[in-house]
Amino acid sequence: MGSTSRASQFSKLHKVLAKHYQPVPVPERPVLEHLLFACCLENAPYPIAEEAFAGLIDIFYDWNEIRVSTIRELAEAMSRLPDPPSAASHLRSVLQDVFEANYTFDLESLKKLNLGPATEAIDKTKGVNSFIASYTVQSALGGHAIPLDSGALGVLQNSRFGNRKAGERKRHSRFGTSHSQKQGSRVRFLASPIERRVHRQSVFDESA
Repeated sequence: MGSTSRASQFSKLHKVLAKHYQPVPVPERPVLEHLLFACCLENAPYPIAEEAFAGLIDIFYDWNEIRVSTIRELAEAMSRLPDPPSAASHLRSVLQDVFEANYTFDLESLKKLNLGPATEAIDKTKGVNSFIASYTVQSALGGHAIPLDSGALGVLQNSRFGNRKAGERKRHSRFGTSHSQKQGSRVRFLASPIERRVHRQSVFDESA
């Protein structure tokens, strides 16, 4: 698909999504908390992810206690997520890597870097996959990445946007620079299993 055709199709898809969804307001959080929240958000609706993230903060004393907790303990605290063990594994790995690199749980220095080096640093963090990195780049650093989990990626592939082989390894959550940050936040709604089940067919019909 040529770049012009892709941009045109993306714009059309965005108009359809705009009829069904409004972007979720992104709360003010430190960079690290955006990174950890993304571990909860992958393949989960926003309310469930927010509930899981808030639960962690309420149950555990601090980030260090979460870092040294078992995957099972963390998964039990996030039991309403679609895949609690996976979320717990990513979250603990992120905390462990950040602590070993900095001996503190603070990534605010990334905001002082240009977007490229900051994105590279996030990508290299253990426990971070393309969804987690893209959400953090978009929400914490103001980048134009679109966080796509497996559900959203499947929808886009069926809409002739996706490249399954490329998407499995690369940052499949970007479509060049043909979209705005506001457009990207609406595309993220495709990732919600509940919303996708309700609206998937109508989106396909309207964007065909």
